[in-house]
Amino acid sequence: MKRPFLDALAEEVILCDGAMGTEIYSRGVPINHCVDELNLSAPKLVRQIHESYLQAGAQLIETNTFGANAFRLAPYGLKEKVREINLRGAKIAREASEGMAYVAGSVGPIGRETVPNSEISESQLYDAFATQIEALRDGGVELIILETFSNLEEAEIAHRAARATSNLPLIVQFSFHFFSEGRINRVKEPTPEETIKTIEKWGADVVGANCGTDPQGILECIERMAKVSSMRLSAMPSAGLPEIVEGRTLYPAPPDYLAIFARRLLQVGVSLIGGCCGTTPATIREIKSSLTKGSRNEGYKGRRV
Repeated sequence: MKRPFLDALAEEVILCDGAMGTEIYSRGVPINHCVDELNLSAPKLVRQIHESYLQAGAQLIETNTFGANAFRLAPYGLKEKVREINLRGAKIAREASEGMAYVAGSVGPIGRETVPNSEISESQLYDAFATQIEALRDGGVELIILETFSNLEEAEIAHRAARATSNLPLIVQFSFHFFSEGRINRVKEPTPEETIKTIEKWGADVVGANCGTDPQGILECIERMAKVSSMRLSAMPSAGLPEIVEGRTLYPAPPDYLAIFARRLLQVGVSLIGGCCGTTPATIREIKSSLTKGSRNEGYKGRRV
């Protein structure tokens, strides 16, 4: 029987899954199809992806609901199916896990400019997040992951909605785009230090970084967070920065490269580790192999909270 998620995280590294979209598109789904809608029209495909990550060694899988909020679903004519899509996403993941792995409800930003520079009101934003998280809660997820946020105001509203609608453990992960090699910070984003200090005040259980940059950038962000806070940390790097080759989006970092950074992230103090865009079951398998070769707890020294 699994221990409560936060109890387990306090004592061991937990390995998360990798990208959902990457696997969906590799199976022939058109890139313009609503990924979250597949919970309704292709549940077997979604379950197969969950199972492939579990077979690779993932101890936690995320629901296929990253974009399943009213704002992201509206262009597909699916605004009225928010609850159904999230409930089904949770059910598919739970059935795939068979009670052996943790199931996290994935919640992403709304995909548009938000407060204070938007026509979308704070109450509309709050309602969108609350509706999605309530459905994930009712679907039986064991924790909530707010991921790939880059706006602290939007993340705070999502955090508030999550705390008001559930008592589930809560992870907040930010995407720091300006830490990519060769890229320039073209938008105002909070620094890793500002981010973790702010989220620590909210009362989140885990803070981390995902997507947005390459593995080296994720490592730098986590190192900077660890210097100013003792919060539990998570990291889910993408497989490098995407490249467009003959009309295809490719991620250059191979699984063994991600495994190297996984070990380095653990040494910094990361408790939860997985993959984001471009990562696959092969990536998770390689990370698991890398982690089991050394001490799985070496990153925890002096970081009990």
